[in-house]
Amino acid sequence: GIKEMWEDGVLVALFPEMHLMSFVGGGAFGGTVWEHTLCALKNYEESVKERLFQTSFGDRLREYLDGKVGAVRRDVLMKFALLWHDVGKPFTYGEVRTEDGVRLTFHEHQKWSAAIVERYCEFLRFSRQERRWVVKLVEHHMRLGFLVRNLPIPPKHLYRYFRDLGEVGIALLFHSVADVEAHSLSEERVRERREQILRGI
Repeated sequence: GIKEMWEDGVLVALFPEMHLMSFVGGGAFGGTVWEHTLCALKNYEESVKERLFQTSFGDRLREYLDGKVGAVRRDVLMKFALLWHDVGKPFTYGEVRTEDGVRLTFHEHQKWSAAIVERYCEFLRFSRQERRWVVKLVEHHMRLGFLVRNLPIPPKHLYRYFRDLGEVGIALLFHSVADVEAHSLSEERVRERREQILRGI
């Protein structure tokens, strides 16, 4: 698995940028960026999919993930995108002093992450269609979280969301829930954020 490849040094040898993720704190997520990434992957694989499959639109979501982009199942591309979604954080690390202490910032880390993962998609010989899908998901991985902060979502905002993301907007539902559940917030707050995302869509 991914954890074993990390411990054996395989991931670091192939993708040097990933090594930096283990040295940078995850901000509000707690731990390191790498630990947050592993947690998000675990959430997606072990719990997020099954819970979303049990919703009223679960059958369509299952069919969506089983479908392919190019020659690769969306489920596989989703895990690849989760692995890379925060790789830009070490390059955008900053600190802001507040009355409560120091708050970490990672402004526009999603753009750095998208640029890095695009380069490795090319290195791994992804097709153009597969590469664009992964890059779009990584670049916009925070968008749904922002969108659902004020419910109900205005129709024009939802229109822009799917206009810009297309069917990747559906994948972002899975990504956002896995991401927020890898948060160091209290279980109650994590549950509130998760339900906020689901109500929004």
